[in-house]
Amino acid sequence: MAITETMVAAMGAEGGLAGDGQVSVDGKFEVMVLDETKAAEANFVLEVKNRSSEMKFKTHPDMDKKAFADDNGGKNPKLNLNANKRHKANLQKALLKWQYKSSDEEAVPIQVTAWPSTEADGVQFVLQYECEEPEKVESVQMLIPCSGNGSEVENIQAENGQAKVIQSPQGMAVAWVIPAGSMNASGTLEYFARGGNVDAMLPLQVR
Repeated sequence: MAITETMVAAMGAEGGLAGDGQVSVDGKFEVMVLDETKAAEANFVLEVKNRSSEMKFKTHPDMDKKAFADDNGGKNPKLNLNANKRHKANLQKALLKWQYKSSDEEAVPIQVTAWPSTEADGVQFVLQYECEEPEKVESVQMLIPCSGNGSEVENIQAENGQAKVIQSPQGMAVAWVIPAGSMNASGTLEYFARGGNVDAMLPLQVR
């Protein structure tokens, strides 16, 4: 059984939401059946805190839709496997997916601030994050766009986690990845982008 949530937001130099001005959260609840003959006996009740009309749920076709609908006003969704369906053993299956979008900056668990300094031959870029409850954040990836092909990035130094130039779906970027267990209350990333352009380096993506 596993519950995972992924949060994505575009953030500007001062830490506010940029791009479309929204933070997007995608989550899923997964289970693995070990005994097919007893799968329908499994019952799950989720506790949903601060549920709003913006939170959208989708249930797997193998779910008992009626049990899920009877959910105490949306606070305690029931997840029961349909007894009329076959549930294969040793197969990880997502029973429930949800999505939430918000323009509230407080929904983002970390705050980032960029400190770019334009020099004669490029940009000295410093990124700082702050997190009030780092123990609740499993992992973080921050993507800062490169103004060129990535070869102009020099002297990357990350206070925690790892940072390197990667090919992202949006193009070349400096990726700062802080894995589970390495999140601190604050941290900094610093590098020099030779011939860089500040406007091309923002907004950055926090995931």
